[in-house]
Amino acid sequence: TKSVDPPGPKEAGEFVTITIRYMNTGAREVNDVVISDSLSGRLEYVPGSAQSDRPSNFAAAENEVGSVVVRWELPGTLLPGQS
Repeated sequence: TKSVDPPGPKEAGEFVTITIRYMNTGAREVNDVVISDSLSGRLEYVPGSAQSDRPSNFAAAENEVGSVVVRWELPGTLLPGQS
């Protein structure tokens, strides 16, 4: 799931925090999970602002339509029900 704080309409130049939550809802463990999100063209990623609750490899890059894709590679195992 993805949430934006503070919620509601924004003015140009305002800062927001986007939180992405993930969970293994399956019955088996999964390995080496990748989470990526394409930011709206109206958003700008602030370098150095990405955080993760577990060890991860982070990258932010421009995509083919000129917005930014943020991507976390989560090495290791995510057990069923783990988030």
